[in-house]
Amino acid sequence: MRVSLILPFVFLFITFQPGQLGAQPDCATENCCCGTPAQLIIPDGNFEQPQIPAPLTRITFVAGESFGAWVVNAGEIDLLGPTYTGNWANGNPNGPSQFIDLHGLVPGTISNNLTGMTVGYTYTLSIWYAKNVGAPSANCNITVANGAWLNENWTATNNGADGWLEICFSFVAQAATAELRLTGSGPVQAGGMLLDDITLWGCPTDNEAPGVAAPPPAMLLLECTEPLPTPTLMATDNCTSAVFSTFSETNIPQPCFYTLERTWTFADECGNDTTFEQTIVVTDSEPPVFSTQPADLTVSCGNDYFNAFSEWLANNGNGVAVDNCDNSPVWEAIFLAPPNSSCVETPVTFVVTDQCGNTANAQATFTVADDQPPFLLQPASNLSIPCSLDPQDIFNNWLTNNGYAIASDPCDPFTWANDYAGGPPIPEVVITFTAADLCGNSVSTVGVFTIENIPMTTSVERFTCDPAGAGVFIQNFNSQFGCDSIVVETVKLLPGDTTLLAATTCDPTAAGVFTQNLTTQNGCDSVVIQTVSFLATDTTLLFDTSCDVAQVGVFTQNLTTQNGCDSVV
Repeated sequence: MRVSLILPFVFLFITFQPGQLGAQPDCATENCCCGTPAQLIIPDGNFEQPQIPAPLTRITFVAGESFGAWVVNAGEIDLLGPTYTGNWANGNPNGPSQFIDLHGLVPGTISNNLTGMTVGYTYTLSIWYAKNVGAPSANCNITVANGAWLNENWTATNNGADGWLEICFSFVAQAATAELRLTGSGPVQAGGMLLDDITLWGCPTDNEAPGVAAPPPAMLLLECTEPLPTPTLMATDNCTSAVFSTFSETNIPQPCFYTLERTWTFADECGNDTTFEQTIVVTDSEPPVFSTQPADLTVSCGNDYFNAFSEWLANNGNGVAVDNCDNSPVWEAIFLAPPNSSCVETPVTFVVTDQCGNTANAQATFTVADDQPPFLLQPASNLSIPCSLDPQDIFNNWLTNNGYAIASDPCDPFTWANDYAGGPPIPEVVITFTAADLCGNSVSTVGVFTIENIPMTTSVERFTCDPAGAGVFIQNFNSQFGCDSIVVETVKLLPGDTTLLAATTCDPTAAGVFTQNLTTQNGCDSVVIQTVSFLATDTTLLFDTSCDVAQVGVFTQNLTTQNGCDSVV
């Protein structure tokens, strides 16, 4: 079994013994992740130190004996020369040389001391092996530090004359010195595992992850107009130039604007890795900018100013705004009320908001203009009346109706005013009537009210029941307007009279002549005489014919009125 660990490179300075250096095996490089493997000398690792077997012979060592730097711990092992019978060493790629068989008459165990190691370094043992031709297979157990650092088994099925194989084992040193022990076993006596050319290669352990000279800041806040930093980082490693990197980036939408989550991972050949994370918050804190300010607009009252106002708002007051990040900022127009008459200024605040809530505002005014006065359809009329009439009411009516002048205005409501100072009208008053619209445009007309001083006689007739009150009476009046009036009043006497009334009754007790005397508040009397005649009971005969025998006969009906008299039919 081959065990590989990737560790950093360290230079090892070892004193080598002649004849014990070996070519660097591939497995040593594979198991060294840090630098170039360096060889540590295993004394007599190639089994070339004395003793030397004679050609075609072997030397057997038993427990307690040693040869070279090796100690036989148990059983028996054989030391064989390169020309041993069958040329078992010929298949070794390192050339025929002395080698051992771990299985003498009984399986054997040998040991050697590994020295000069550095704690924490990774070491690789390279061993060339084959089997004794007399056995179908052979086994070997290898331990370092009594199995605490390494304890593995493997089996050989290849004959030494045909070809030797290399096997490698790796371990991490936990002390400067440790025992290497090899124990053979197999199914055939004196037919065990053949071993040769054992070498040891060391690499420093690399526990340090790659680093970046200028790591990115963990948090970065950018305006949306600022360029994103290039996600390229250069990593270095303390042991190897081969650094593997991965990069991932996630865009997380935010209410404004978005967030980038970046992650870099760098790993060296020894499996050490380091991770850099960066959060980039891209935001927009700058408001839109007006490239063209909204402009005031004035329209004539004769036009459809409400539609013009709506169109002006829809065009944002003919303003233009741009935003550094938002291609479509939202416009809003704020005003108290739309225009509803002429000569009214409507201030409007245009607010532009980008998607991050940044706002800019500008003001413009919409004006409905009216520079034309009301049109006079009929001027004020002059009015002259005699003073005998009631001039105050007539004057008030003429004044309230603006001297009967008529005006119109195509744009606005308008109001009338006059320059009358107040008080009762004098014989002649000149008044100017003015019609003014909401914009202060006006038109005037003049009317004259005249009270003519023409005396007047008025005759009045009335009646009285008082003889003392009858007669003709004359009164002279002088009005506040300076003219006289004569009133001739004729009062006629009404004497007392008699009135005759006639009535009928069916009640005998109600019949008779009744007299009433009436007296008025003026002192004259009237007599009312009422004659009530009695109506006696009567009989009425009715005759009729019939073709129906059953209807022929005499039929009598008695009728009684509410007054108590009867009638017979």
